[in-house]
Amino acid sequence: GLVGTNCTFPSGSTLSTLPAGSTIHYNGGSTQSITARQYQNLRLSGTGTKTFPADTVSIGGSFLPGTATCTTTSSIIKLNGTSAQTLVDSFTFEDLVLQNTSVPTSSAITITSGMQQIRGILTPYAGALVTNGNLRLLSTASKTAMINRPAAPTSVITGNVNVQRYISSATGKR
Repeated sequence: GLVGTNCTFPSGSTLSTLPAGSTIHYNGGSTQSITARQYQNLRLSGTGTKTFPADTVSIGGSFLPGTATCTTTSSIIKLNGTSAQTLVDSFTFEDLVLQNTSVPTSSAITITSGMQQIRGILTPYAGALVTNGNLRLLSTASKTAMINRPAAPTSVITGNVNVQRYISSATGKR
C-alpha cells in the first residue's frame, strides 16, 4: 500500500521492516528529512525540499523523485532490488550503489527516461545498468564524479555515459 507522509518518518519507529510492496511517499510542502533505511518503493513530491541523510538510503523497488527539490550531499542511494528496477525521473545522486540481483542480470537497472547525474561515486556491485544515453558524471572545481570498480564485480554498464570535465577559467582555455 501507499503511505503518504507530509512530515519526517518517525525517528525511533518500531517498524524496522517495511511491508513488501509498500510505497513511502514524502509529499510535504515544507522541508522533509528522508530517513536512512531500506525502502520497498520511494516516491517524492510536494514543494518542500527533501533532504537525504549523510548515510545510506536503500531502495528495493521503484524510486520516483518526480520534480521534488532534493539535497543529497554526503548521501548514498543504493538500488538493491531482486527484480528489474527502472529510473524514469531526472535526478542528481551524490553517490549511487547498484546491487540489484534480479535474473536476468542483463537488464537489472534500466534508465528509461530522465537524465541521471552522479556528483560523487557510482559503484556497480551486481546487476547491469542500461543507460540509454541518460547517465552523466558531473565535474566541478572541487570534485569529479567517477565509477568505482569493486573487487569482485558482477555488473556491467551498457550504453553511453556522458562524462563532464571541469576546466578552470584561470587556464584561459575553454
